[in-house]
Amino acid sequence: MNPIISIVIPVYNSGKYLQETIDSIKSIKDNVPYEIIIVNDGSTDQQTISILEELKAKGYNVLDKINGGPASARNTGIKTAKGKYILPVDSDDKIRTGILKKSIDILESAPHIGVVYCDAWCFGDGNGDYLMPEFSLTKLFYNNFFLVSSVFRKSIWEKLNGFDEAIVLKGIEDWDFWLNIAVNDYKIFHLNEILYEYRIFNTGSMRNFPDRKKFEAHIMSKHVTSLYDHYRLLYEEKQEVDEILNDAKVELKYATANPIKFFIKSVLYKMFSKKTKNFNNYLYKKSLINIFFDR
Repeated sequence: MNPIISIVIPVYNSGKYLQETIDSIKSIKDNVPYEIIIVNDGSTDQQTISILEELKAKGYNVLDKINGGPASARNTGIKTAKGKYILPVDSDDKIRTGILKKSIDILESAPHIGVVYCDAWCFGDGNGDYLMPEFSLTKLFYNNFFLVSSVFRKSIWEKLNGFDEAIVLKGIEDWDFWLNIAVNDYKIFHLNEILYEYRIFNTGSMRNFPDRKKFEAHIMSKHVTSLYDHYRLLYEEKQEVDEILNDAKVELKYATANPIKFFIKSVLYKMFSKKTKNFNNYLYKKSLINIFFDR
């Protein structure tokens, strides 16, 4: 059976935990056809090299490449992926039952959604829930608040030319990838369940974080036009709603001075009953009526 989803695991001198990662994948009970693609990103650690050779001998799909960083490794794996959907998993982390099926169910039922991210459990040198907020482009612009281990459509990866392999993004290439998806009008969905296990180290993340100023400059150079358009529309929407509210306050003040409730209701319906071109404003207007009369 062809895989529906491809699980891509980049490995760079991190073979120590790789078997735990694989065992967690094999233990899930999602009943979803999947494939595992392991990408050796030029490991030099002898233990890691030996473990990868053992996995090759057992029939695992292990791709060898020169070191290029996690973005390059993920791109290499995804290029060969047969699945419609992709789940990157770091070689020291684990997944839980539900992450594949529940994410795929959402993506299958909602073509406008491009990415599904879930909550996580932190373990290792620290433990506790890692609960993600609901998605917001504004939040994402300031902070990479969900993990690279999220399920996304391979077709989007192809359309957006994959993860940016620029050195300045090494360690947070997923942040740039999520921004690229979001500003291209694909929806990102929060699956509010702990379905991933994220390993914590006392020394911090195993991934190298770039200088934030250089990162922000790179991001702005790529996405400034899309971000400007997004926030301009939000501003215009706010201005329009503010005008409606100001008009409503004036009319309500006049109407409530009259003791006849029917007159008040007729004034409000005259103001608010017609649908506007902006459906969100129409709903907002109707909500004012409901709040005033239906409590």
